[in-house]
Amino acid sequence: MYRVFIADDESWILERLVTTIDWQSIGAEVVGRSMNGREAYEKISGQEIDVLITDIRMPEIDGLELIEEVRKQQRSIKCIIISGYSDFSYARKAIQEGVSDYILKPVGDSELLEKVKQCCRELDKERSLVTKARENQSFDRKSRVLLREENLRKLICGTATGFDEVSSEDIARSGIDDSLGNYVCLGIVFDNFVEDEDVSLSQFVVENILIDLCENFGTSYCVKIDSELLMCVIGTKETENTRTKIGEIAESLRKLVNRVLGVSISVGVGKVCDSIYKLNDSAESAKKALMNRFFIGGNSVIDYEAKTILPTKDKLKYEDFTHIVNFIKVGDEEKATSGCHYYIQRLKFSNSDIQPINLKIIFQKFVFAVAESCFSSDNASRILYNSDYFVLLHSIRDLETMEEAMVSTIHFLCGEVLMPRQDSRKQAIETAISYIKENYGDKITLKEVSGLVYLNTSYFCKIFKEEMGESFVNYLIRYRMKKAAEYLEDFSLKIYEVAEMVGYNDMQYFTKLYKKVHGISPKEYRTKLVKKDNGKA
Repeated sequence: MYRVFIADDESWILERLVTTIDWQSIGAEVVGRSMNGREAYEKISGQEIDVLITDIRMPEIDGLELIEEVRKQQRSIKCIIISGYSDFSYARKAIQEGVSDYILKPVGDSELLEKVKQCCRELDKERSLVTKARENQSFDRKSRVLLREENLRKLICGTATGFDEVSSEDIARSGIDDSLGNYVCLGIVFDNFVEDEDVSLSQFVVENILIDLCENFGTSYCVKIDSELLMCVIGTKETENTRTKIGEIAESLRKLVNRVLGVSISVGVGKVCDSIYKLNDSAESAKKALMNRFFIGGNSVIDYEAKTILPTKDKLKYEDFTHIVNFIKVGDEEKATSGCHYYIQRLKFSNSDIQPINLKIIFQKFVFAVAESCFSSDNASRILYNSDYFVLLHSIRDLETMEEAMVSTIHFLCGEVLMPRQDSRKQAIETAISYIKENYGDKITLKEVSGLVYLNTSYFCKIFKEEMGESFVNYLIRYRMKKAAEYLEDFSLKIYEVAEMVGYNDMQYFTKLYKKVHGISPKEYRTKLVKKDNGKA
């Protein structure tokens, strides 16, 4: 049954909608009602709702605010507005919020039932895609698919430079079509942090959406490059308006991933290459395009060749080093350098005839802005004079030499930033491990532990894996299974009690994890212990 919630501040309308309409005829049921916007939000927060039907004008928070807040928790919920107001501004905002329908009162029973039925059909379609993805998570991919991913990864990453390393026979066995005239790489990163176990599902959804989008255009392949980057290859024989069409595909992909998975992505569109063996060039340009998301915002499609990301002349602020400074603060030299390059491009676009004396003033302000933001006043002077500041300042003659001076300074300052942080990184990891050892029997979440050491989840996961050689989730599982093995030696404890003692209420899931870590089930381990004791006797 589809779960429907109705909110309207007029009691007689609310009562009629709930009790007189034959909801069961379309397989739906009303699971909640409210005459107050805030109360409706609180009720909905505690349950899964498929369709929300709401009036616009209600006490405390109105229908549009209610939809906006509910959508933050339940991305897939379908919303229908019923209102006595035909004001265009309401309708326009409703469309912006992704409302499925806007119906004017009085509402006919058959009309409302048809609208809800339509919402349910949309839900079925979206859920079938997710279900298909989950079913395929456990599917054992055939060798041809694995070979295709391996060869694509080589071509994209540049470890294959031509026919010597990836032959035409390899390409044919992989099922990759190398006869198409144009190939483009789309670099995809998830703006939200994605848990390790959800990465395969996310990749599968992206692959299937792309297949549908490219059905009448060409072919597509996807391969995971690293923990953050998914690279998709689109091949086509189309020669007219190729980039425009690929841009439209990328934008549709962004919107559909957001709708199906409830996460936002950024898509970098690389340059077109005329051979499958030149994918590395397209992939590198796609990655460079993605770097610009730090300056224009995530949840966007960024074309490598697009000029719209550059500001107009009247928007440039010569002393706006905010993004570069922020990257230096966290010691991210790659992104700070990319930000520097982007800044220089902005200068070129804004004013190609800047005099050397003005460039030196800009460089001087850049260095002092970084020093003041990243270091204490006691260390700022020492760091400046140890960074070849005056030599670099003297070397600036044009935009190119200023970029070289800025990049050299960034390299030096990132080293200064990271040096004292190595100990604090280790301390954060030690704190997290101590917390695991003390609380492994309780529910432990990544968000909870990263918050304990005052780090965001993405950065915490990165440094945990660098320091420990494995992910946080894997370490937690391995430690719990180690403690479980110790508890299993006490035969007075039942296996389900041991599972609960190490933080698992699901016996089947506990057994699966235990076998994955130790190679045998908890029951088999106990049998092994009994045989060992009998042998000693």
